[in-house]
Amino acid sequence: KDLSTKELWSNTYQPTQKKFAVDETIFSQGHVEFRRVNNDFETKTDIVVSPEDDISIRRIKITNRSNVSKALEVTGYTEIVLAPQAADEAHPAFSNLFVQTRISEKAKSILCTRRARSKNEQPPWMFFMMDLTGAEKEEVSYESDRMRFIGRTRSLASPLAVAKDGPLSGTDGSVLDPVAAIKYKITLKPRQTATFEIITGITDTEEKCTHLIDKYDDLHIKNRAFELSWTHSQVLLRQINASESEAQLFNSM
Repeated sequence: KDLSTKELWSNTYQPTQKKFAVDETIFSQGHVEFRRVNNDFETKTDIVVSPEDDISIRRIKITNRSNVSKALEVTGYTEIVLAPQAADEAHPAFSNLFVQTRISEKAKSILCTRRARSKNEQPPWMFFMMDLTGAEKEEVSYESDRMRFIGRTRSLASPLAVAKDGPLSGTDGSVLDPVAAIKYKITLKPRQTATFEIITGITDTEEKCTHLIDKYDDLHIKNRAFELSWTHSQVLLRQINASESEAQLFNSM
């Protein structure tokens, strides 16, 4: 959100559904790219899934194309399930009651797990992490309660916590409807680019979860995930004896 004009947009068409002058989506093997340009900003998103770990990375670059400095609030958001799809579709409200969240400001992340229903059950652990490079962070805040984030009668096209200025509430623990949201406040000078990396991962223990958070706090490891994703897709194409153009054709079919 541009704090001077209050204009709100998303890095892809959903969920704000704002139309931009330039709106491009490029699918390639192991990689998706979204590029959006309006009057003052260019927003470019690269998405990969790591072949090594159960994580996905969204690298979002926001460039100030105007001739004046711009104050921005940038919010990352995801909804938490941590259950088989059938269980979530059958009883979403009941299923959500078992999810617990914990904010880790030091790790710039929100950790989530599910209360075990029996002694032998090993519930999964998930993390939602948001990192910033290329600009100074002025304020970071967190939220894990969907009702507080979206607000009554509102939708993700304009959530209350994003529409209003200021930090998120910092709610965590056991909430009725769990989400993970992190908001950064930054200032971009003319032609300056800020890079946000949103990393979502899942493991079977808390120790492995914190290990992944530490691992992907390193820029070189994040870059390696992008390179490995491309390499892995090329190896796969070679194994099935397909060219890049054939793969594009198969995907479109």
